Amino acid sequence: AHARICSVFRQAGERGVALSPAMDVEAARLELPEELRLLKLLGRYPEVVSGAAAALEPHRLTYYLHELCDEFHRYYNRHRILTEDPGLTAARLALICCVRTVLAGALGLLGVSAPETM
Repeated sequence: AHARICSVFRQAGERGVALSPAMDVEAARLELPEELRLLKLLGRYPEVVSGAAAALEPHRLTYYLHELCDEFHRYYNRHRILTEDPGLTAARLALICCVRTVLAGALGLLGVSAPETM
């Protein structure tokens, strides 16, 4: 999932599309069920990390990563990230940027690298 997201950002760069500053993104544009599920999953990340650490159960983090990757791939396979609508594209890029950040952070906590290419 991390490499796929990096690939989307490379494609965006080739098209001249840049990630907008967070304050310029219309988060309300993210209204699809898959987008809302991703947002909810991202919001659980701090709780999952603290719970896994407190209980000394790193597998909680791996289960979370599996769930996040599944949801991201479902979203990616059903919807275009780079669209003709600049506002929607900016919101979707911001969303997957957050997914990429959480994936890299969680993998790092587990001592695993997050590849940018496959």
